[in-house]
Amino acid sequence: MPLVTCKCGHHFDTADPKDVSCPACGARLKGADPEDWPEPLQDDRGSRKAVVSLLLGGVSLVASVFAGIPAMLVGVSALGDIERSEGRLRGRKTAITGIVLGAIGTALIPVAVIGAVAFAFAWDARQKANLASEQEHDLAQCRQHLRVISDAIDRYVKKHGRFPTDPFGSPLSGEGLSWRVAILPELGPDEAALYARFRLDEPWDSPSNRPLLSAMPEVFQCPAFPNLNRTWSTYSKAIGEGSVFPTQYERAWKEGVRPADVTDGPEKTLLVLESKGAVPWTSPDTALMLLNVGSHHADGQYHAIFVDGSVRVFTKFLLHQIVEALVSRAGGESIPPEGLGQVVSPGPP
Repeated sequence: MPLVTCKCGHHFDTADPKDVSCPACGARLKGADPEDWPEPLQDDRGSRKAVVSLLLGGVSLVASVFAGIPAMLVGVSALGDIERSEGRLRGRKTAITGIVLGAIGTALIPVAVIGAVAFAFAWDARQKANLASEQEHDLAQCRQHLRVISDAIDRYVKKHGRFPTDPFGSPLSGEGLSWRVAILPELGPDEAALYARFRLDEPWDSPSNRPLLSAMPEVFQCPAFPNLNRTWSTYSKAIGEGSVFPTQYERAWKEGVRPADVTDGPEKTLLVLESKGAVPWTSPDTALMLLNVGSHHADGQYHAIFVDGSVRVFTKFLLHQIVEALVSRAGGESIPPEGLGQVVSPGPP
């Protein structure tokens, strides 16, 4: 069979070269003379691959590598198809645009990774800064609470000539009230009004007194205390025999200790301690509070009020023997320097 060549460039065999249609472009060939052949039929359709490349390129600006590389591959394939069609397929600009968008989307990968890492570090730094700021606020507020308590005790001593007792009050049965209740009138008018609502001749958990637990002044709890129960106090009296708050077995239990009885020196005698434990604020403190000396502050430091009214901070855990020596008001013990802490708020002149 003779070989026929169409104007579209396609070569094919045919039994009748004078009347045949090109299988490639569809042009109908009449006569063997190519000059007599009509122009090939043009396929005016756009390249679907070019459109897909453009769509993937656009998506790659958001989805990056997941659409960018496919956009470039499909776009290159579309350009090849368009080139081989010799004008029958449109979409060259569409394919090129898809390739460019895909390249841009792919190039954004390192930028996105770097941005994500930078954001993560910035977020972590901000969280740490916020936490540190919150911890600093709690620490400062805790010291302020102890300053207010110290001043209230000082006013109580000046008014009564003695330190408050714990238990406080004269219940006919059961435990009395806490020293915290005794100093309420020295905290302010609102607290004085609260004090007037207590039945001093009844125990702290009597039907009359127990409902007042919910009215605890905020100064009796450290802000760093994680428990949401706002009826518990984290500040304890210095508990122990011979302390400023004597036990019920001592002669001074009912009448209270006078400032002159503190012969070890007010600057060397503990009055109130910060504790990791907690008790209902109207309840007398227990020896367990002394065993839990410490705090809820992140850095582990804890505070104490001394008889001289100063608020001091301790950064290291004190040995039990040192704590006992500090609790004693007239034991004559020798106190090492680390047992005196660092003054963060001096007492009244």
